[in-house]
Amino acid sequence: MAFYPPQGSCQELVLTANIQLDYPYSANTGNVTVTDMIDVAAAGPNLNIFLPDSTLTGLGFAITFNNVGTNSFNVVLNDKTTILTSVAQGIVKTIYLYNNSTANGSWRIIPFGGGTNAISTLNLTSSDSSVIVTNGSITPPGGTINVALPSIISTTQNLGTDIPGIVVINSNNPLPWGVVSLNGGSNITITSPDGQAGDPVIDLKTNVSVAQVTAGNIVVNNDLITNTDANGVLNIVSNGTASHLNLNSVLIDVVGNLIANNLTIEGTFNSVNTAKAWCRFTNTSGLIAVSSVYNVSGVTYNTTNNQYTINFISPMGNLNYGVFINCANNNSTPPLQTRMGYDIIRQLGSVVIVLADASGEILPDIPEGVSVMIFSLN
Repeated sequence: MAFYPPQGSCQELVLTANIQLDYPYSANTGNVTVTDMIDVAAAGPNLNIFLPDSTLTGLGFAITFNNVGTNSFNVVLNDKTTILTSVAQGIVKTIYLYNNSTANGSWRIIPFGGGTNAISTLNLTSSDSSVIVTNGSITPPGGTINVALPSIISTTQNLGTDIPGIVVINSNNPLPWGVVSLNGGSNITITSPDGQAGDPVIDLKTNVSVAQVTAGNIVVNNDLITNTDANGVLNIVSNGTASHLNLNSVLIDVVGNLIANNLTIEGTFNSVNTAKAWCRFTNTSGLIAVSSVYNVSGVTYNTTNNQYTINFISPMGNLNYGVFINCANNNSTPPLQTRMGYDIIRQLGSVVIVLADASGEILPDIPEGVSVMIFSLN
């Protein structure tokens, strides 16, 4: 029931639903009596407090609303439709009546804070993280903000107590600044390692022993030089027209000429000046005996036409290769015969030859031996 409150009255309202304010002298017991100060705690958002009929009071009538809850609420004019103001969490607003010619009336709003807009919420942040802010959000009635410099800056004051040296940063250390000195090793000497006598100078010691050196793709490990690039080339170059590369007294000049006392090659020697294939064989009554070969897989004999087929292991690059045939006469009984050979069929993988005497008669037997050499540019 409405009643007349004492001067300077106040109350606390817990809003669980919309309420209607009324004057102390009203006989309507269903409304909430208005007081000078009203602390409001809304149980939910957007709840409304309806103002009383303005025509029933005088000009200057004032009410102060203080939101002490966590939800905002609305102060609505007497028509229960028009919102005069919304009061957010932590906000204090005073309203006073300056025109009471209608039920809604005309009200002015004074934000709490000496008649001017006051700061109700403060958020302190560091946009570039150059300072450390703890509890940066402050809402009424107040709070504590802790502002500190990052340890990487604040600990610089400790540098003055350290021994002379080089300042370093250790990201894994809570106090990242520290002072160190450069340390030499078994192969390195350092002058002024702490920088006190000038800039540090790093020198290799004399007669340095290094187990392995890597430069780009080239690795030198003891007596082995390796190119780690599977498709790379290992280049050793000397300069000057008269200079040579000396490998154990084997000289290689700048255009690739090789000077050596003795030369032994195992495997294939690729040169237009050497035979691409050769063999030596004998034929006694159709029985072929091969005594030595190079790049020849075998020699076959056709007893019908007395032709010899020499098969190559690696084929020739083209058919324009040369065939040289020599028939031996050693161990023959005088008078010695003139013997010759010539090729009749040339293929990339084989060549067919025949042997004849000076009159052109085919020789079926050559027991003394036949030598055949093949030369090709590719």
